[in-house]
Amino acid sequence: VGRGTDYVPLVGVLVGPLDRTSRIKCFPVTFVNDNVCGDDPGTFFTIELSTHDDHVFVSPYATRVYIQEAIDCIPVRVGLVVTTSGVREDELVATACATVFSPPVLEREVSVMASSRSQTADEGDDFLGIEGKELIFSRDTRTLCFNVTILNDGDCEGLEFFSLSLTSSQQRVVVAPSTGYVIISDPPLCTSVEVGLEQQSFTTYEGAGSTEVCVRIERGGFPTTQPFSLLVSTQDASATAPSDYLALSDVVIGPFTASNTVQCFSVTIVRDAVCEGEVDEEGYPRPEVFSAIVRSEEGSSVEVRGSSSVATITIEEAAECIPVVVGFDQVSYTARETDEPLGVVVNVSSPVVLRR
Repeated sequence: VGRGTDYVPLVGVLVGPLDRTSRIKCFPVTFVNDNVCGDDPGTFFTIELSTHDDHVFVSPYATRVYIQEAIDCIPVRVGLVVTTSGVREDELVATACATVFSPPVLEREVSVMASSRSQTADEGDDFLGIEGKELIFSRDTRTLCFNVTILNDGDCEGLEFFSLSLTSSQQRVVVAPSTGYVIISDPPLCTSVEVGLEQQSFTTYEGAGSTEVCVRIERGGFPTTQPFSLLVSTQDASATAPSDYLALSDVVIGPFTASNTVQCFSVTIVRDAVCEGEVDEEGYPRPEVFSAIVRSEEGSSVEVRGSSSVATITIEEAAECIPVVVGFDQVSYTARETDEPLGVVVNVSSPVVLRR
């Protein structure tokens, strides 16, 4: 470093005398505050000792003096402690914290500003936003926390989130990490587990009477502390109500409880005693289909989120309408008059299951 700009030089300054009773002597070195923040942390100058006494050996004869920057020039890094945090909607408050990561000892007062921004969660509907909330760090303060108010709107909306940011207008203050996120989950009365049908495809036939369909809480355990019910309705396709089946319209199934996570309902199949419908290339009647749809009750805090909320029910024709093919297992037999009685086999080649 340069003399006069960073320190006051010493030239031939007498240090002493050193004697039997005074073995240590000190001398001052004056530094100059140039009010400029340098970039090189290895800035130094050298002090050397010399003597005119031939009987005195100086060792070590030189030392380096490193000059640290002024307090205002020392970089300070402040950042969010947890960049992703979760909160439940009914907990009403989300807490985030900022901390000073470096230097180990904070020699000056540092301030940062905290703000929030809407993402999938909307300010005013899901949380009360903050803008430029000042956090002031002093020598004895390493971590400061702040709160964001969460609004419980009572709706089951799934996971939503908003972002938090830290900024600082001070020089030599680095903010990193500067961004974080708060994830808002539904309250306990909303389920985050899937509720759906045990099966999505059922096959029955005219004359079967009824078909049973079951609904199960798929995974994650019982999602709420309160019992709840679901609604089921049917929807026509090639099979229509009431000629082929008896329709269901918002029929309540339940209640589901922690000890009873499966509930079933039945759909009545009508026997019209008429062989109808299209036939395939082999002359067999094509089956008819309709759907059963499960959904949550209006205003319920439980949502049916599973992909298996729709079941397809296939109605095959009554047994009397399905052609049956019967025939010998061989087209000819040969036997002698002296042979034992001849065994002739007759087979049902279709359908696979004979229902009559």
